[in-house]
Amino acid sequence: MKKIQPKKRTVLPVLTVLLFLSCAILSCASGSGGGYWNPYPGTPAPWDYRTGEITVTVDHVPEEGIASQIRVIAETLLTGRGKNTIQAATHLLIDIRVEQRSFLHNVELLNTIYIDCLIRDGEGHVFGREYEYRTGKGSIISAREQERLCRIVLKRILASRRNRYRKSTEAGKNDE
Repeated sequence: MKKIQPKKRTVLPVLTVLLFLSCAILSCASGSGGGYWNPYPGTPAPWDYRTGEITVTVDHVPEEGIASQIRVIAETLLTGRGKNTIQAATHLLIDIRVEQRSFLHNVELLNTIYIDCLIRDGEGHVFGREYEYRTGKGSIISAREQERLCRIVLKRILASRRNRYRKSTEAGKNDE
């Protein structure tokens, strides 16, 4: 009778590779944003966006200078060289709140950056919210990171406005 030899185990190398990949992925984790949307001002009144209140905190410390930079970036992105502008009868405000927290992961200093955009009218009625978060080596202190995160969130807001505006004008044509 032949003795069956057990197969060599490759579990340890596979687990090592999986652990390494999961650490690499978690150290640069990012989250896609989301949010909610309430009914916008009714047709045929189109709306446009303006910046509202902007607050930035880095490790629980308010940062007025960074808030000022984000205001300029947001205003520039919202005007969009004319391509996103609509003749507006109503102006909605986008309040932007940015929070960054630093933490140690193994021996590396990482940051989690959360940007939250609240869309409201001048009376405080909330129409929507979009957010984005990133975890990695990037910092909101960097103007490049400020522009990148603002672009991501504001692009979704502007796309939503274009889609809603298109639907409202199509609905108006169908009513005639």
